[in-house]
Amino acid sequence: MRALTIDAHGGLDQLRVRDDLPIPDVVADDDVRVRVHAGALNHLDLWVVEGVPGIRVTPAWILGSDCAGVVDAVGARVTNVRVGDRVILNPGVSDRTCEYCRTGDNPLCLRYAILGEHRPGVLADFVVVPSANVHVISADVSFTVAAAFPLATLTAWRMVVSRAHVTANDQVLIRGIGGGVALASMQIAKSIGARVWVTSGSDAKLARTRPGRRRDHQPPYIGRRQRGSRQDGKARCRRRRRLCRTGDVGIVARVARKAGASRHVRRDIGPPP
Repeated sequence: MRALTIDAHGGLDQLRVRDDLPIPDVVADDDVRVRVHAGALNHLDLWVVEGVPGIRVTPAWILGSDCAGVVDAVGARVTNVRVGDRVILNPGVSDRTCEYCRTGDNPLCLRYAILGEHRPGVLADFVVVPSANVHVISADVSFTVAAAFPLATLTAWRMVVSRAHVTANDQVLIRGIGGGVALASMQIAKSIGARVWVTSGSDAKLARTRPGRRRDHQPPYIGRRQRGSRQDGKARCRRRRRLCRTGDVGIVARVARKAGASRHVRRDIGPPP
């Protein structure tokens, strides 16, 4: 089968499209094999290529965490999907038997593995995963839209819902709007009914939040950076600090810290003073 692979960590020159890889077998009774129709890219893919501390890849390592496709084969005990179903994959694989998994904290499972990082990825013709990680999508959702959904949205959901427990009475500050996790966090918080504030150093990214007024507020002077005096800079910093003090929840990564360390979120606005 074909796949996008690397043989070792390094730069983009390590990328190699191969067409000589074996089609993975359905081994376990709860395995599902999916023929991939669309795959999506995450910044995680770049980190895997460059090298993530503690992660080792073997030659012909298949990249990618997000995909959508059609069920090609199933194990004997699989009941939630059938051959021919249109599906997306949850890229986080856990054993679903440990204490963390039984309480819904699957990312803390000692055997937790992300496709493309700890397990062979999805940027290939076929991928095999446990049936619990396979979910049916409706016919009106395209494969390309579905493929872009899982990793960023699951990260955002864990921060906003599972860990921060955002409610309609909360104010949510999202610093650095524009990326997949930040946009998903905004949409999730809005769907809950929370009041959402967003900031960015890019007017173009702020513009992406405006159609349909998906966010409630863009704080003044936290958009495009302009040259000015040192006093102007200090005034902007004071405004930022005031805004951080008024929010109930800060994303990213005050909530990410609560989420138990998401490696996809790197900036920390710190707790309100």
